[in-house]
Amino acid sequence: MKLVKNFNDFINNEVNLNQSRIDILENRVSTITSFISGNTFFKKYFITAIPQGSYSHRTIIKPTVKKAIFDADVVVYLKPIDGWSAQDYIQQMYEFFRSSSLYKNKVSRQTRCVKLNYTGEFHIDIVPCIRDKSFWDGEQEYVCNRMVNELEPCSSVEYSDWVKDKNRVVGNNNLIKAIRLSKFLRDHKQTFSVKSILLTTLIASRVGFLDKFTSGSDFKDLPTTFKSLFNRLNHWLEGYDSMPVICNPVDEEEDFNRHWDECKFQNFKSQVCKYNDWINDAYYEKDKITSIVKWQKIFGAKFGKSSLVKLRSSSTVYC
Repeated sequence: MKLVKNFNDFINNEVNLNQSRIDILENRVSTITSFISGNTFFKKYFITAIPQGSYSHRTIIKPTVKKAIFDADVVVYLKPIDGWSAQDYIQQMYEFFRSSSLYKNKVSRQTRCVKLNYTGEFHIDIVPCIRDKSFWDGEQEYVCNRMVNELEPCSSVEYSDWVKDKNRVVGNNNLIKAIRLSKFLRDHKQTFSVKSILLTTLIASRVGFLDKFTSGSDFKDLPTTFKSLFNRLNHWLEGYDSMPVICNPVDEEEDFNRHWDECKFQNFKSQVCKYNDWINDAYYEKDKITSIVKWQKIFGAKFGKSSLVKLRSSSTVYC
């Protein structure tokens, strides 16, 4: 059964990031942005700061028992700084935070960002992005790869717009909700490993051009959307015997294959096939109690728990 109410209750109560955490995150980001833009040196080059990745797409989920924290990415746009190479932007941003008593014990360097670790809460990745203008190419944006000391083209805004467009096609925010459920499944089961950017791309890409002109029967509610997208994802994966190249949908020169390998792909393909069967079984089950139990096999015991208790109680026969 679809169990629309149970799905809505589950995603609201168990999957969605709660408002208190959102408020704390927003306050932290605001403080960090002011810290950078107010610095005597960086304020000369600071342009703006915006959310990136799951933070921008609104697909961050509540931490699970097995994954107790979440990440949020913030892109800090800077004007080019004379004499600086790609690794300098990461190193200098790192040293800037290290010089602060507030951040010195929280900060570390990553390949393309500076990470701030709020122990027991979340990580915030600060991603320097260089916005450059040239006569020939117009405005270009680049993130900084510290390990190879190279600037790499960036399309954060365009990618976020692509996700938003796919979400509009699906309607009722159901694509975003389905991605959150998929991330919950990943974090709850921990039987497959896939980066959020790659998982989002794989799922959102299953929303096709023709969906704009159909009646939307595949997306009429959350459980139907979730099932339909998993069906499509499984069907797409079945077409590949080995790992395909997953291109950035807004920049074909960039691919996301750096986020996994052949072993991870084969495991992902196998696990999606398994969970797809479980999802179809739970969705088409006609008995409500049995359907809830089958959905619990996928999402855990908290899915439909109160409904299951009531149903079992009302079905008790006293002799």
